[in-house]
Amino acid sequence: STLETRYLGKSSSHGKVFTGLVRRYLGIETERRSSLASENKRLRALLEAHGIDPKSEPPGRPEF
Repeated sequence: STLETRYLGKSSSHGKVFTGLVRRYLGIETERRSSLASENKRLRALLEAHGIDPKSEPPGRPEF
């Protein structure tokens, strides 16, 4: 973004640095989340509501 180039001297991050700074210091989300990210969040919450840790290994899966 032009703001990053002008004030931070970075022209290759395509606005991600500025977005991150606004999110971190002002607590404002400047990007819309993709529908896939929203669906992923919904499914994780559904698993957790049923007592399933989405990060755990499924039962019966062989360990390597």
